[in-house]
Amino acid sequence: MEYDGSMTDRRGGRAQGRGPSTRAVHGATDAPGGAMSTPIQHSSTFAFPSLEAMDAAQALGPAGAYYQRLGHPTLRACEERLAALEEAEMALLFPSGMAAISAAFLAHVKAGDHIVALAQTYGGTRVMLEWGAARLGWSFDLVDAREPGSWERAFRANTRIFHVESPTNPVLCVVDLAAAAQLAHRHGALLAVDNTVASPLYQSERWNQGAFQYQFAVSNGTHTVILKFAEIYFTLVGQRVFNVVINGQTVLSSFDIVASAGGRFVAIDRQFTVNVTNGLITIQLIPVAQNPKINAIEID
Repeated sequence: MEYDGSMTDRRGGRAQGRGPSTRAVHGATDAPGGAMSTPIQHSSTFAFPSLEAMDAAQALGPAGAYYQRLGHPTLRACEERLAALEEAEMALLFPSGMAAISAAFLAHVKAGDHIVALAQTYGGTRVMLEWGAARLGWSFDLVDAREPGSWERAFRANTRIFHVESPTNPVLCVVDLAAAAQLAHRHGALLAVDNTVASPLYQSERWNQGAFQYQFAVSNGTHTVILKFAEIYFTLVGQRVFNVVINGQTVLSSFDIVASAGGRFVAIDRQFTVNVTNGLITIQLIPVAQNPKINAIEID
């Protein structure tokens, strides 16, 4: 049996029902019937059999099919899939990244408010911060992404947003998003995260703080489990990364990796022998530091 990244997984003990590869294509739930893939609606406006039907569609807002600016089935389908991948309440599509960032700033910051952002932030965001300071009356301070211990000094009583990127574009500084969120919330501010280089899929708080669990039905007896990890990023030599628990037993608590200074991406395979008595192999990954990504699980 081989896990290909799209089977059922459980995160933090809560069943998700579908893996990220499946959710990216089909969403979090089964289609109601008909087409196997989500139909693409090319129209920006829609006809209705009655005024009542039009009012009902308009009342649905983004979930309706009334007018593209208010709600469109194709856009909504994409937003639902993005939200399912990130385990968010909902997503909102914009025509560009700067449109999304500008909307976040304009919705939450007014004249006299303050923003903290990374000095390594995207150039367009820097221009937006300067434009808002000159024309709308907000202020901002920049902090070094490489020195998280200095961030808190930039916060003020009127700070409304802490804006970060991870990895930053283009110099690829990596931010501890959980720590950034805690800092922002402690000061009553929101955390905004831009991401150009890497998918946010494996940067969620659930991934960083909760366990991933995979279950396989097998025959009783002795089995060999091979875990193949890909895209594990080490910033320190011998850094403790995550615990691996198989059928309740911690089989691996750290990787002692001789990595080059400054960090690099590495791929690792590990093999374990498991004695099964209940017909199940349960594999848990409990992240401790940087983020592992399972490429495949093979069970003989």
